[in-house]
Amino acid sequence: MNRSEVRLLQEFREYPSVSILLPTHRSLLQTGEDRSRLEELTRQVQEQIQRQLSARDAQPVLDNIASLVETIDFRSNRGDSLALLANRHFGKKYALPFPVKERVVIAEIFALRELVEALYRTVRYRVLILSDCGARLLIGTNNTLKEANVQEFPMEYHNVEQVNQRFSSREKDGTRERRFSVVIGATPLPRDESADICALKDEIIRRFFLQVDRTITKMIEQDSSPLILVATEGNIALYKQVTHNEHRIESVLIGTYPNSYYEDLRIQCTKLVEQFELRQTAAELQEFEASIKGNRYATGIQEVWKSARQGRCKKVLVERNYFCPSTMQGHSGQIQLIDHPEYFSQHLISDAVDALIGEVLSENGDVCFVDDGALQKFDHVAAVLRY
Repeated sequence: MNRSEVRLLQEFREYPSVSILLPTHRSLLQTGEDRSRLEELTRQVQEQIQRQLSARDAQPVLDNIASLVETIDFRSNRGDSLALLANRHFGKKYALPFPVKERVVIAEIFALRELVEALYRTVRYRVLILSDCGARLLIGTNNTLKEANVQEFPMEYHNVEQVNQRFSSREKDGTRERRFSVVIGATPLPRDESADICALKDEIIRRFFLQVDRTITKMIEQDSSPLILVATEGNIALYKQVTHNEHRIESVLIGTYPNSYYEDLRIQCTKLVEQFELRQTAAELQEFEASIKGNRYATGIQEVWKSARQGRCKKVLVERNYFCPSTMQGHSGQIQLIDHPEYFSQHLISDAVDALIGEVLSENGDVCFVDDGALQKFDHVAAVLRY
């Protein structure tokens, strides 16, 4: 899932658009419970749609939902929640990497807040591992970490071992006449037989790391995901001497992590990414505080909604568990908040935040979710305005 797919989803405007959100379990012992809950939610959808629509209009939607349910294998589920979206012409399921509030939404638009939050909370990052054996690149997202499927990696070099062998041979023979050369790519190192072996090995590694850095630079130009550097202290120092991407290194892990230690590395990287997310959220809140000083802000669901309809929202911040039932007021396009919604209908917006997200994305704005209480004095939702 990516931003373009979310934008396509928010363009669907037809009733009924059904969204089923279900928290799931990773334990195989609880897959039966998940299946039962999903069957109950689909039963609710069926009853509500059949009550509101003719059989002819209801059946295509129900068929798409049934097809999605048949494809779900809870035993192989690796997410914390499921989202099922369906209307007459579309049906798709999504695994979400965090628990959601169980709910069913039947409206003219899909419930997108969980998908948007998943998009922004799914931090894709790179792990560059530098060692005496070469360089490896891993790709991480949330709780997964795997080798990057790219042609350039892993990168290997064997020249340090070669230097050790040639120096040992020279010292054993006791002659000062032996000369040697070492080549990195097409570039030979100076043939200085009096060179210190440690300095020479460092130069070999620096040149190799320079090649690695040039490759990473090309990748970063296409995708600026956070970079985590993993290496010994010595190799980190050597890499920083040649890299042009030090400002892109989000975190550093000191140590060596062979393939057998993938799980340990994943755990360490997850902790670093969580810290990155906290810094990122703090930066979003600081940007909003700055917009207040510049009088380019809006607060509260109704004021932010009005600004979004005008295309003025550059970025919307909303508390993670803030839901706001409402109705749309005729041709004015304004929303009216509802305290106690007790039914589904074509006139009810079960969550105004869903509708708000759709409006913001349609105007190329961004949405950021923050912890509950972070925007309490701003009525739980706020926006940085373009003008």
